[in-house]
Amino acid sequence: MKIRTSRVVSLLSKESYWQCPNVDCAYTCKAITSVITTIAPSMKPDPKAYLPVSRPRGVAVDDRQLDLLKT
Repeated sequence: MKIRTSRVVSLLSKESYWQCPNVDCAYTCKAITSVITTIAPSMKPDPKAYLPVSRPRGVAVDDRQLDLLKT
């Protein structure tokens, strides 16, 4: 699948049209992509765009993994 064309719908959303590159297939669809949370805040934030900060993900603990930073 590849994006054929896209357009901005709002400050945080984009509409895109996808198409299968196989000419015999000819499948085409439309998708909306939206930004929903902030993972790492911008150093130059847009005051018009408010995005909640996502909760930090829990780190999986594996006793078999060596800690390379431990001295």
